[in-house]
Amino acid sequence: MVKYRIPKNLIDQLNDIKRIAKGGQKTVFEANHDKHGRIALKINTFFSNSPIS
Repeated sequence: MVKYRIPKNLIDQLNDIKRIAKGGQKTVFEANHDKHGRIALKINTFFSNSPIS
């Protein structure tokens, strides 16, 4: 497993996204890196159609 050093402001942004995504059923974070070492972060949030009770 590769460990990345993640900048603090990115972590803050991710926490914001997590707060927003709380209404969703499921949030998936997917991190990939290409051969240049760039990190791509894919965030999928799935919302159900039912109202939040």
